[in-house]
Amino acid sequence: MLKTLLPVSALMGALLFAGVGCPDRNHPDGDNSKPLNISKDELIGELNKNSAAVRELVISGGSVVLKNAEYPNGFEAEATLAFKKPTTIYLGATKLGATNILVVKSDGKYFEYCDFEHFKGLVGRLEHLNSATEKGLFSFRPDLLSMAMALQEIDPARAVLDTKEPKLVISEADGTRRELYVSADEHLPVKQVIYGKDGGVLLSVIYEKMLRTTLPDNTSVFIPSEMTITGREEGASIKIRSMNSKTVYINNDRAFNNALGDYGKHIKFPADVQVSELQADGSWKPIDLPAVAIPPDKNPVRIWRPEQNG
Repeated sequence: MLKTLLPVSALMGALLFAGVGCPDRNHPDGDNSKPLNISKDELIGELNKNSAAVRELVISGGSVVLKNAEYPNGFEAEATLAFKKPTTIYLGATKLGATNILVVKSDGKYFEYCDFEHFKGLVGRLEHLNSATEKGLFSFRPDLLSMAMALQEIDPARAVLDTKEPKLVISEADGTRRELYVSADEHLPVKQVIYGKDGGVLLSVIYEKMLRTTLPDNTSVFIPSEMTITGREEGASIKIRSMNSKTVYINNDRAFNNALGDYGKHIKFPADVQVSELQADGSWKPIDLPAVAIPPDKNPVRIWRPEQNG
């Protein structure tokens, strides 16, 4: 996807699932002209309680609309998004239900990205992303995409509440900052902006639809089922949308594993895709990967194994 970091792209395949509960509410059209009526600790308590209840989230059978330098007019595809705490993310996009367009995945330590239409592959360590040169950087980083889900625990000691917006300003230990805007009436996320150490915006998210769901243990949780993410690259955005609430799965290992499918361990790069690895200094180095036949009767593919390639 984009010229810039893991364009949250490549989304999703189909899954099987065994009941997730009944959605009962969409994103609130809360009146944010009035001040928040609860304290900072109460608000963070509500958000953290929700976060603790969601271990895994899968949105399948949805769609993604990509806009960037390579898709300036926008491109819509079938999508699958899988999120697992603490930082595992998978995003896949296909057309006609079968042909891969983009795949992005990260296990919280390493990331892999493949743009099948533009024959581009990117791999490396997440810790090197902050120093990545702009030329090879994605607009949407997998670590930021994980944050975009608005499901991380918030440390009250690092948060300041602005009751008029209303929003929480969260200063992270690594020097980054998040601003999480919430609805004044239902206290659900409506927008999030993530800032880098230099004060520049890394990612912004508009939550157009929050889905309230009751889990089997009767815990009520909310999850983002429709959101628009904008990255640093001018004019670049991605809109993720769940088309059917019945294909939203929470805390379901089977659904999560099905979502990743063949990419559960590694992306299988086709022979015609040029793969580049992110170096510690932020530069990108083209690398040659050995061909592997998986299965033997199929065309050879290549796999990046970080334990062998750095």
